[in-house]
Amino acid sequence: MSEVKISSGCSINYLIKQIDLNSRVSLVFEKDASFSLGAEGFFISCIIALSRLGSLDQVKIHLSSAELSQHGIKDSYLCLPCFINICIQDVVVVDRYDEVITEKLVEEVGSTVDMDYGAYESGQSYSLYALDPYFVHPPILNLGSAEPSETDFRSLLGPKIEQCMVGDTKSARKSLGKIVSSMSLYVFLKEVWENTIHHARSTSVSLRYMKVSRVIYNSLSEIENSDLPIALSSYLKFRFQKDGAKKYLIIDIVDSGSGIFDTLKGALPGQTKTEVVRSAFQKNSTSKIQRAPISRGLGLFAAMECAHKLKGLVVMTTSGVLCLNYDYKSDEFLPETHVTDLNLPVDNLSTSLSLIIPV
Repeated sequence: MSEVKISSGCSINYLIKQIDLNSRVSLVFEKDASFSLGAEGFFISCIIALSRLGSLDQVKIHLSSAELSQHGIKDSYLCLPCFINICIQDVVVVDRYDEVITEKLVEEVGSTVDMDYGAYESGQSYSLYALDPYFVHPPILNLGSAEPSETDFRSLLGPKIEQCMVGDTKSARKSLGKIVSSMSLYVFLKEVWENTIHHARSTSVSLRYMKVSRVIYNSLSEIENSDLPIALSSYLKFRFQKDGAKKYLIIDIVDSGSGIFDTLKGALPGQTKTEVVRSAFQKNSTSKIQRAPISRGLGLFAAMECAHKLKGLVVMTTSGVLCLNYDYKSDEFLPETHVTDLNLPVDNLSTSLSLIIPV
């Protein structure tokens, strides 16, 4: 069994190196546990995969049972989507003295993050949740089973993005205003969220979520020390050097499905995993039956078109591959999404997508 420490600024690179999906894994959360860009969603995919394999041994937190009762979990990593995901897995949770606190912690998380409401707000982020199989959409949208429109997302998330990203300069406020008022952002959210409904809803207890947050890099050394994938690190460096960008709006959307390859491979026999995933970004790519005059399969294609209009970097992991819309060598957005195999031992890792926009 391997023990994986979750500390400050865990990156995708770190998680790939530390989490062995072929063995039993124990997770140890340190007091300052947090994640770098795109990493929390990938971590959730790993948690789901380990749970499916019966290989998630136990989870240890930094608090004692007494401290948990005394201080609660508000605004700590215990309210992060990744830990909510842990709470719905069949896994033992222990405190720092190895006392079993599973039921106690699940109750504490449940009372702090109200899943019946489907929304949680902290100091620098705002999250929406849909807990399967009970809710199609976050209950706060009050839509029942109806599909949310871009206007629904704008009405709810526009003010939250402004709260999260309040700038202290005139140029920052102007840039933020353009982003918040752009329907491209909300079309992006609608299209990707619909993908989670059509491809990742589950009859078992599982989680789909969307999170709005911000990150600030005040120097090149901060970027270099974050252990980010080379394309993402290069993108941030170029924005810092060319545009003076330090603050970024981050949109994370994560599901608990089995990934794009598992969804589409039946319709594309003989193709490799990277070829199948790459095809998902093409117009009219879908696992659904096509019936004229309805054209299906616009989800990821339309979402990437919107990301291009927003000049946003997309980092997506699915089925054990990394997808990017950016060429770090030329500092240009790509007309077609680049797909790289991460050489992981499983092909059914769920999908995590991050949209990164400089403000």
